[in-house]
Amino acid sequence: MNIPDQLQQDVISCLNGGATAEQKADVKRWLKESKSNFKEYEELSRWYFRAQYSNLYNQIDVDKAKFSVISSVKFHERRKRLLKWSTVAASLLVMLSLTYFARHLNTEAYENLSAINTEDMSPYKKAVLTLSDGKEVFISDKAEINLRDQTAEVKQLVKDGIQYSASKSETSANEEGKLTFHTLRVPRGGEFKTTLIDGTQIWLNAQSEIRYPVVFTGNTREVYLKGEAFFEVAHDADKPFIVHTSSLTTKVLGTSFNISAYDEDSSARITLEQGSVKVNGNGQELILEPGWQASLNVRNQLISQKVKVSHFSSWRDGKLSFHRMPLEQITSNLQRWYDVEFEFEDEKLKDLQFSGGVHKTRPIGFILKLIEETTNVKFNIKEHTIKVEKDR
Repeated sequence: MNIPDQLQQDVISCLNGGATAEQKADVKRWLKESKSNFKEYEELSRWYFRAQYSNLYNQIDVDKAKFSVISSVKFHERRKRLLKWSTVAASLLVMLSLTYFARHLNTEAYENLSAINTEDMSPYKKAVLTLSDGKEVFISDKAEINLRDQTAEVKQLVKDGIQYSASKSETSANEEGKLTFHTLRVPRGGEFKTTLIDGTQIWLNAQSEIRYPVVFTGNTREVYLKGEAFFEVAHDADKPFIVHTSSLTTKVLGTSFNISAYDEDSSARITLEQGSVKVNGNGQELILEPGWQASLNVRNQLISQKVKVSHFSSWRDGKLSFHRMPLEQITSNLQRWYDVEFEFEDEKLKDLQFSGGVHKTRPIGFILKLIEETTNVKFNIKEHTIKVEKDR
């Protein structure tokens, strides 16, 4: 590469989202000078894509990594030598803000991949709340609502989703009464948060729904989940909190954990962040400790394994992450978030595994380009259907 040293640093700053206005202007001006400059930039960016694929979420010294990247580009031009620094570069590139790259990589392939949802893909705070009488209320972060159902008040707070509240007298008066349920449903491309009457906070992922009592009565607090949600359960030693899915039941007193139980997935997964939970499934039972995950295997046996919790709960913080995840599962997740459909040309492609992580605010074209750059997979888009093919 024939990029001057200072300009290399400016380009890297643009790629990692830390560029100053002056650096951005310098790189933009340099790109406009000639097509060869753009090709140099594109080549450096391509190595960033490949480097990002090779590692995930390592903690590193950013300045040291930046120096390693620049030094490697300067002294080792060939691919064989460049691969020696790919792991270091990957650590720098995790969760990048590549807005600058996305705007300037105007190749035909990238424009095609960016055809769907290329603008602001920030999480949509939208949901449908079904009340006890069957009435549906459409809610989003664009407006506030304030309603009452039975003995509880429901408020829509712009930043914190919907929140339930009731006075002690109202709650006590309903203790012996019949349970009144609400259902919160989040469509594809959305996410939403609710705070239940007991203070339990629930983050609901795309294409998910949860059914829960407006006011808890009796000796338990029980909710019913389809899809994926992250829970921060308010402690109450006298009333265990129980989450029901189609295949597993999770019982807690007060803790934080993630449950993924989509109907189309092979198994529900419970991943524990803090506290302790008891999981029941298919007549079996086990107790999880923080950092462990429970699921049913192909033989319907309830098993547990040690995992990195952030790989399964980072969606709550606006990130998409995957560690040695089959392409079939990755595309399934992308379908829910970007509201598209994937079709595989070859069933074998579904088993290809990837590791990586990006902000959900990135356009889907960015993620697909990342996969294309690191494998022989090619994506063809037609309207809202993406065909997964071998790159011949």
